[in-house]
Amino acid sequence: MKLKAYPRYKSSGVEWLGDVPEFWEVKRLKDLLKAKKNAIKTGPFGSQLLSSEMYDEDVKVYNQKSVISNDFEYGENYISLEKFKELKEFQTFPGDFLITTRGTIGRCAILPENAEQGVLHPCLMRLQTDKAKVYDRFLEILIEESTFILEQLRIKSNGTTIEVIYQDSLKNVTVLLPPLSEQQSIADYLDRETGKIDELISKKELLIERLKEKRTALISRAVTKGLNPNVRFKPSGVEWLGDVPEHWDVKRLKYLIAEPITDGPHTTPEFIDDGIPFLSVDGIQDGELVFEKCRYISLEDHKEFKQKAFPRVGDILLGKAASTGKIARVKVDFEFSIWSPLALIRPDDREVDSAYLEYSFKSMFLQAQIDIYCTSNTQKNISMDDIPILIFGIPAIAEQKTIVEYLDRETGKIDALAEKVHKAIQRLKEYRTALISAAVTGKIYVR
Repeated sequence: MKLKAYPRYKSSGVEWLGDVPEFWEVKRLKDLLKAKKNAIKTGPFGSQLLSSEMYDEDVKVYNQKSVISNDFEYGENYISLEKFKELKEFQTFPGDFLITTRGTIGRCAILPENAEQGVLHPCLMRLQTDKAKVYDRFLEILIEESTFILEQLRIKSNGTTIEVIYQDSLKNVTVLLPPLSEQQSIADYLDRETGKIDELISKKELLIERLKEKRTALISRAVTKGLNPNVRFKPSGVEWLGDVPEHWDVKRLKYLIAEPITDGPHTTPEFIDDGIPFLSVDGIQDGELVFEKCRYISLEDHKEFKQKAFPRVGDILLGKAASTGKIARVKVDFEFSIWSPLALIRPDDREVDSAYLEYSFKSMFLQAQIDIYCTSNTQKNISMDDIPILIFGIPAIAEQKTIVEYLDRETGKIDALAEKVHKAIQRLKEYRTALISAAVTGKIYVR
């Protein structure tokens, strides 16, 4: 469906904004607020509200997570009635717009009518709008879902990536204001149309999850049952593994490695802007090593660290802390160092093909073993003593290579399809953003 423009436009008087619909007004955000003191208010300074002053009692402290999740029952931080009297000017009221101002900035939600009595967290800002001038949902979309306001704030901060929204900057941003009834029409239209887009995105994201499950199941079967459906099987002797082809061995990892398993250094180096790449477990993404956003260390530190762990082509890196179970095979021939959350496994190529071992680690059976051995306090960890006793199904090297060739081919097909779906999702998200932007700036007529 081709979207129509408004019948008539006028100059906005703002160079970067250009023409706007004839009956729309160009305002500042402060013009939409109630005519009262503190209609826009940033939360208290951190020194005014210490974490030690927040308890499970009396008056709630609304924080960023409440806004981001749009869940105002979330959170367990409260202050005493005595402290509330000190912070009375930061009180929240039903109908307030609450905006995140630090870290994850520009997220917005409206405090519901049944919300508890509360105060602002230091990382929130409160707007109290004049309902005769602005329709709540229209302004919420303008702040939360369009880039119209955040782009202006970035311009005001000289184009840098802003990490903090300041009260004076926000209240002076330009706002395009249609008549009140048209604000509602635009909000209703965008809710309806973006809802359709979001439903499509959800379906495609579900498809990607199913493709991932299919990929894992394919790998798991190949590295535990082989490729020949007519082969005879024998008990593996391991309950969770079940039967394996009768000509396969069942071996612990310690019998498949060329050198003892090690991990990265447990000391924190000095990070520099450019130097030797330094990877932790977050350097493994979707089963591959990713260097684009890695940290760097000096050559001197690298020379020291590589005495303990020096990754080479064909090595396997295993996340042993935090994102435990992440796996990637080293495929790059340049030097880099690793940190302590990563374990380095060097396969003995007389016993196991490196790619076969990588696929085995990515199977549901090996991941289940890792989970069994994990200890968990605040995060899951597998000890260096438990990694060598992980159990694998091992055919002869020639059969391992045949399985690798098969899995490379079949997982490649799945990955290619998943990539197409990813691109489709990205296009839908871009269209969603463009549609919102066009509607709130008057480029399309939605009545």
